[in-house]
Amino acid sequence: MHELHYGCDWHFVRAFPNYHAYSPQYFACLNEFWEVREDIQDDYQFVYIGPKGSWTPFHADVFRSYSWSTNVCGRKRWVFYPPGEDQFLRDPFGTPIYDVDSERKNLNAIGHVEVIQEQGKTIFVPSGWHHQVWNLWLKSLVLVNRVN
Repeated sequence: MHELHYGCDWHFVRAFPNYHAYSPQYFACLNEFWEVREDIQDDYQFVYIGPKGSWTPFHADVFRSYSWSTNVCGRKRWVFYPPGEDQFLRDPFGTPIYDVDSERKNLNAIGHVEVIQEQGKTIFVPSGWHHQVWNLWLKSLVLVNRVN
């Protein structure tokens, strides 16, 4: 079995400033906070890309941020757990579990939201919500705008 790689946190906007990937600028105002910060040199706009079968580990976004994730192509499965539920999703050392599906038999009683994101659709990822994402289609390309 081959290991599938999932490219993430690629700063496409910084790498190609003349290519307007985030156009139209529906969510441009979400990053205004970062533009005025002098202590942080980051745009918090990322591109994630991966083949069918690739996935992210279970996590909550950095800095308790929230984000808008637009699926440019492909199809994704998202599983969200609201704040507070993560206490039930930790290993004996207090670390969040790596893969929700591997623990599914133990998680049936825990409240969660599961969504299939189709091509061209945008998903809002609320602050503090732990989640995991799987690429279901041949390939998937997602533009993310993260906000603190």
